[in-house]
Amino acid sequence: MAAKLKLKSMLIGMFVVSSFCALMGASACAAIFPATMRFAAPMVCPADTVKAVVIVSTHSTGRGTSTSGQMYCMDREGGGHKAGTLATLGTLFWMYLLGLMALSGLLITVGRLRGAGAAAMLLLIGGCSIGTMSNSEFDKQYPYGRGAIFTHAGAKDVQLRFHAKIGAGAIKVTSLNLAPEYANIEAQDPQHPENFDDYDYRDGAVGKPRPEKNVDLERVRQDLFDLDAVPFDRVPEAIAAALAAAKIDDGRAKSIYVRRRDEQLRLSVTIDGTRKNATVELDADLHVIEVN
Repeated sequence: MAAKLKLKSMLIGMFVVSSFCALMGASACAAIFPATMRFAAPMVCPADTVKAVVIVSTHSTGRGTSTSGQMYCMDREGGGHKAGTLATLGTLFWMYLLGLMALSGLLITVGRLRGAGAAAMLLLIGGCSIGTMSNSEFDKQYPYGRGAIFTHAGAKDVQLRFHAKIGAGAIKVTSLNLAPEYANIEAQDPQHPENFDDYDYRDGAVGKPRPEKNVDLERVRQDLFDLDAVPFDRVPEAIAAALAAAKIDDGRAKSIYVRRRDEQLRLSVTIDGTRKNATVELDADLHVIEVN
């Protein structure tokens, strides 16, 4: 009987001590993590970064589960720039290394404990995840965090990059599609007006042109408009006007499609909500034309 009580007391003691170690280690990690990100962000993020955020995701695979991470550099308007793979892995390694150092110091202070293994596991799995967030948490807190195109600076960069790729002069396009992470245009070749090409913008760069085949020149020429006629410097205001017109409580802009219609420029802003979607048509001055 006495042996059973002694064993029970030992198990309870180990649980209490392990929990205490994990709690203290998690607190240390929570204190260290912001400092770690402030240290790492200037080395891997653009100069206008306000903060760096790490997303940790768990994926189910045929052999079990795997965990991956991605780091985003957030600007003042809530737009995100995806950090490179090496930068992300380096930041995660540094974060866990500091957490392990904090745990080691804690264990030396407390002494040799049988619950140290459990404490270390709880710390590394739970404690050092403080300061990171899941995909769903990231999307809720930063609606346009996975790309910066829906910000003033991001949209202007799209315009400048297309000019840098195609030419400094007027660029005639049949359509422009903007999303938080990418942009696309169908543009007329300035040197060969009978030719049209697709261009994609991603991660601050414009890819190689993709030739359009069997183009109906008569129809396409009626749809042409000047890329610089698009109010790139007012993209956030266009989104705000569309959100106000759509009246969807949890709505957020999914895309902006620009085209010429009825002899005028139209911006079709798609608003996505949990239970309702809407498309808001705006003119070039951001006046609401219709809501569908």
